[in-house]
Amino acid sequence: MAKVVLLIFIHGFKGGKDTFGHFPEELAQKLNAQESTGPDDTTTAVEYRALIYPAYDTRGNFALAVAKLREWVLEKVIDAESELGTRNPMLTPSTHVVLLGHSMGGLVASDATIQLNSEAPLPGQLFPRVVGVICLDSPMLGIAPSLWTNQATDLLNKGSSWYNTATTLTALSSGLLASKTAEKRQIKDSPASASSWGWKSIAAASAAGALVAAGAGYASKEHLARGFTWITDHLEFISILRDEAGLSQRTVAVNSIDSVHFACFYTAIPPTSGTASDRTFVVLPKGQLLKSRYIRQENREARDEVAAHTTMFRDVNSGYTTMLEQATSLIAEWQAASGPFSKQYVDSEENFVT
Repeated sequence: MAKVVLLIFIHGFKGGKDTFGHFPEELAQKLNAQESTGPDDTTTAVEYRALIYPAYDTRGNFALAVAKLREWVLEKVIDAESELGTRNPMLTPSTHVVLLGHSMGGLVASDATIQLNSEAPLPGQLFPRVVGVICLDSPMLGIAPSLWTNQATDLLNKGSSWYNTATTLTALSSGLLASKTAEKRQIKDSPASASSWGWKSIAAASAAGALVAAGAGYASKEHLARGFTWITDHLEFISILRDEAGLSQRTVAVNSIDSVHFACFYTAIPPTSGTASDRTFVVLPKGQLLKSRYIRQENREARDEVAAHTTMFRDVNSGYTTMLEQATSLIAEWQAASGPFSKQYVDSEENFVT
């Protein structure tokens, strides 16, 4: 029986249709070029289709973004099932879904999957039938503390305007700066103390930036107003990153769905003479089980963690080809095992994050 696998890409905070570059179409092409095999070792015709979730407003309630994604995915799955003439898509679906979310998009995808699982009439009977979630540099457990130190300190040392400092730090806390803006901005690493930066640092750094800017003649009522408006409009959406317990619970929940696979591709700048370990955008798990589902994506060309994050799908990512190959193999493996998965069920947060 013919099957369709929808590869649905969800951008992150302030992202858009250009976030993923050519990655979606190249991934679908490589998957379609491979032979897909069903769980009973019989050849099954499988067509992979890449769909990019339309740019959505990242202002307001995060839960609303999740609800809208679910509605859109359901619509696309129903369209595909109608095209294939599936008699009972809920019991014997011909359309499977892999959700691939960059940055905050990974959290949106995870919540959507968790909700679908909670509503399933029987274990494994999600509809739409999500077979896997791939988070692409998503801050599932938070953003690496070193980013706050390096990026925020540098902004203040440069005497950036209040508006630029506030908006940059707020965007940084979301896990995604708009790619074009990030590529134009030059950010250098600055010596800094240990990971003492956190959510409250947004306000502190913004206030400090305002004073510096005012002294240098950069601040204006217009910029101040724009900064306040920007923050208040978007802060609610990214506020979930303040909730460490919530981040942990989400990660455990999406990894505990027996019929859904999970992986997180994370960017890593390898150690240099000045660093002892990888520089990453996201917090990495400590538990061995979840560690095995985090896949390192080395980028030797990125100048810093933010650049590695925002250029993940571009030619300047030295690890792009490797990432494409790994994603292809992973999704093909998941689809080959479509149906009930023999995956270890985990009901303890300790197995993941400690």
